[in-house]
Amino acid sequence: GKPMPNLATATADWQMNFLIQEIGKRMPALNACADGNEKQAELARQTHQIGKDMLEQCLSTNFGDANSMLFVMTGIQINMPFEFEDYFQPLSFEVRMKDGSVIDLYQEAFGTW
Repeated sequence: GKPMPNLATATADWQMNFLIQEIGKRMPALNACADGNEKQAELARQTHQIGKDMLEQCLSTNFGDANSMLFVMTGIQINMPFEFEDYFQPLSFEVRMKDGSVIDLYQEAFGTW
């Protein structure tokens, strides 16, 4: 097969380049982890936060009438080996109101973790 491209410079994959750049900014948090499992969990948290930050930039409640609400749930998709079912781990769940207020529904919906 073909050799693996240098993902840091491969301009054909903008999503991967963006993630590499953003994760590079978060290396102190990853380097502070003691072992491989802890680093993998922290990488998932950091990647989730990157996506959540991007989502925050494009969310809008400029739709519907004065009573319209936007429900937003974010989390991590956990892909399992074939003999197990995949799993979605919710990490945030909130409702955004027209007046800019945000109500956190996570604990009510999913409990604490």
